[in-house]
Amino acid sequence: MRSAGGAGGISLDDLRPGLRHTEAITVSEALTVPAVSTGFAGMPAVFPTAFMVGLVEWTYVEALRSHLAAYQRTVGTHVDMSHTAATPVGMQVTADVELLAVEGRRLRFRVECRDAREVIGSGFYERAVVDGDKFLERVRRKRGRRCSKSLSVGGSKRAAASRSTARSRAAARRCCFCTAFPRTSPCGPASPRGAV
Repeated sequence: MRSAGGAGGISLDDLRPGLRHTEAITVSEALTVPAVSTGFAGMPAVFPTAFMVGLVEWTYVEALRSHLAAYQRTVGTHVDMSHTAATPVGMQVTADVELLAVEGRRLRFRVECRDAREVIGSGFYERAVVDGDKFLERVRRKRGRRCSKSLSVGGSKRAAASRSTARSRAAARRCCFCTAFPRTSPCGPASPRGAV
């Protein structure tokens, strides 16, 4: 992995246990079990485990965003969480994360999710700091197609060529990273605050 150096990048030695971050969303009909898949039609309209994990991932990404260099990303590697209470439409859900350990590139967090009445989930979560361009290249090779997107930001010729190519491609041909993570992708629009 490249040295993060200046420009907001981190040396993993700079990350310390105790870093905390909180994010919250209000449960809408679009954030309920039936919205996860057509196979869940008829299920109760409550906040689903899948979206709770998504909220937790978003919280970790936001917690680490200012500590990463432009080329760095974090990826989830292990989830160990319970989901113990249902949350209805209209209620706010808050995810609170705390960095417990830094082991090389691996980061271990504690998480607790609450609604307005009670704890609805808790557990542990691990993420790894990766070189975003190298990660995307592995995904592209696995998928068997090339994508010209680069996570690098700045004056490099490769990044400039990538941005130029990206503008000429149709939105339907976005890479898998950009489709899955539009808020942090190099070519997708930022999601509105509160979206998971």
